[in-house]
Amino acid sequence: VQDEANVRSLDAQRARTAVRRLRRAVLDGDWPEMEKLVPRAIAGTCEQKAFLYAAYRLQFLELLDGGEQHKAFTQLTKRLKPLESCAPSPAEFRDLCYLLTCRSVHEVVRDWEGAAAARESLLQQHEVLLELQQPEAAEEGEALLEVVLPRARLLQLLQQAAEWQVESARRRVIRSSASAPSASASASAAAAAAA
Repeated sequence: VQDEANVRSLDAQRARTAVRRLRRAVLDGDWPEMEKLVPRAIAGTCEQKAFLYAAYRLQFLELLDGGEQHKAFTQLTKRLKPLESCAPSPAEFRDLCYLLTCRSVHEVVRDWEGAAAARESLLQQHEVLLELQQPEAAEEGEALLEVVLPRARLLQLLQQAAEWQVESARRRVIRSSASAPSASASASAAAAAAA
């Protein structure tokens, strides 16, 4: 039992170290180091690909912002294209392609504030993922539940429920109005037959 506890403790320490090093690599713009650390710091192939897409996108934008169109094109074709399916929306990859023809990153990415701010934003966007990779944080699932849920999720669910109720009530009214004329017509026919 003691050996198993030591192994788990060592694994937890390695995971924490990998996550810390990954954060530092992103903040420093050390992209080769970041690529090496992603498999150690993030579990799950899907999560790794999503993080890599976001990191490669950031690197692409930094290259364009620095005036290095040729390197940016290489980044787009060699790194981002294989992960195109991990883009948040189908239009985003097309926007990145279009960005190669623009004079400034700001023409497509309106909220671009530079490399340092974008790196911090990348880490903030993936903070939940990085926190969950740490074993002691994963055990505290209840504490992280608030962070995992998107902001205003309850409001969004309530609006969705209200829309569904309105739509189902509308369908009931349409069905009842459609069946009402046929019922009165059959009642009239029955009354005429009785007379």
